[in-house]
Amino acid sequence: VSTQSTGGVDIGVVGIPKTIDNDIAFNERTFGFDTAVGEAVKALQAAYCEAKSHMYGIGLVRLMGRHSGFITAQATVAAGHCVHICLIPEHEITLETVFELIERRFERSKYCVIAVAEGFGQAMLQQSAVRDASGNALLGDIGTFLRDKISKWLKDNVNRYGTNSTLKYIDPSYIIRSCPATSNDAAFCTQLANHAVHEGFFGTTGVIIGYWASSFVCVPVSLATSQRKQVDLQGNLWRAVREITVSARRNILGAPDDSSEETRGLESHNADATIELLSTRVHELEHLVQAMRMRESEKDRHITALRNTTSALEEQARFPAVHSGRNGVMSYSTSPKNATDDEELRMLRSLESKYAQQKANFDRAMAF
Repeated sequence: VSTQSTGGVDIGVVGIPKTIDNDIAFNERTFGFDTAVGEAVKALQAAYCEAKSHMYGIGLVRLMGRHSGFITAQATVAAGHCVHICLIPEHEITLETVFELIERRFERSKYCVIAVAEGFGQAMLQQSAVRDASGNALLGDIGTFLRDKISKWLKDNVNRYGTNSTLKYIDPSYIIRSCPATSNDAAFCTQLANHAVHEGFFGTTGVIIGYWASSFVCVPVSLATSQRKQVDLQGNLWRAVREITVSARRNILGAPDDSSEETRGLESHNADATIELLSTRVHELEHLVQAMRMRESEKDRHITALRNTTSALEEQARFPAVHSGRNGVMSYSTSPKNATDDEELRMLRSLESKYAQQKANFDRAMAF
């Protein structure tokens, strides 16, 4: 950061990632995100209760997320069984596909909950040249658009879903960010602030304090603003979403036809890559199991040693102590055992029990 950009004052500039959207590049997490997801889950749970109380009821919840659908995706996973369709800007689908997904859900159950990020489906809406106070283009209201279109679709299919089918629309809007921070977010923010102060005193400038690979790091502002972080459709988060929500039929998302040579070649390549990956994982697991067996063998030796020591102490506790008397004549002590011996015996018995339990758990895991 140049002195010109700081008004001619030679000062350090250290930032922290404040956005509930969690869309800052080279940062795993931003503060406010955890709180927003928690509040979004409450809205989804409310929609679930509304939808489930009607025959072919639909709950539609619009959540924040202009260009990145992290809040919607994470809330979908966190809400578990409450959400059946998740719509985010990174994964655009047509309105017809949305209807198809609802049909698939109604084949399994009599209600459906849809979570949609505000930036989804903007191509379906009329574009506006108006910008807000922050300079961002005003987005069309995808929530009310889907509400009206799905309501009309239900009426058009009254013969299939009956006259009692209905849609309940919930838009928490700023409620998910206008609330006290969760303890997790509050602690995270404090850590970010602490690191920012330390870096400032050290003379660092032009960076933000990021969180990457479970560590706090300095990320240059130019790097953090070089691109927008979005949901990786091949990543763990979206995979978790796909596993708990309704899946579309083959080719409905624009996939190539099964009969094409391109598809067969792609599937063959993917199969080879999958086999190679699985072989590597199996090899790694074999090494892990071998290391675990060696560790358990070491534990067996510890157990044996502990048992021998325990037995010796028990034997000593069972009989009076023998010591040399006057003129070498052996005599027996009638004094009680030392309290230290009892404590040591209890400790050894506890360790023996702990190792034995770990060994039993390992044996069951290996048998499974």
